[in-house]
Amino acid sequence: MGRKGAEMAIVYLCGHGSWQTAGEGVIFTTLPAETTLSVYVPAGRFLGVPDAIAVIEQAQGAKRPDQIFRAYQGCPDTTLHPATEFSGLFLQAAATGGGQVHMVLQDTKLSALLQLYAGNDLHWIACRGHNLGRQQAVEDLFPRVAW
Repeated sequence: MGRKGAEMAIVYLCGHGSWQTAGEGVIFTTLPAETTLSVYVPAGRFLGVPDAIAVIEQAQGAKRPDQIFRAYQGCPDTTLHPATEFSGLFLQAAATGGGQVHMVLQDTKLSALLQLYAGNDLHWIACRGHNLGRQQAVEDLFPRVAW
């Protein structure tokens, strides 16, 4: 699969994530040709750091994708936020499991990242909180029972 029979590169889009729909004009985006995007929690849910690390390391028992979006499919135009506090953990996990880690230094829409990494196998390693303010206290409506 991928460009002219070549295998697609694995790119982990790592950071804090959210999906802002209130007051937004465009809330969905479309995947480019020869691109896939795996997300590990449904929209509105949180991805814990231990789960994120296990996915990047491709560890046995790691979370499986909740959804896989393929070329020309629409998906929520989520935002990746900086998470510099986790950069060392994410980079170390990628050294174990393979793949490339991409982290942002400013809030960046998925649509922009899709254009940057078109033609690759992308993995959203971030929460998908819905309509959360950056200063607002966060309550997971579906908390995990145990880490």
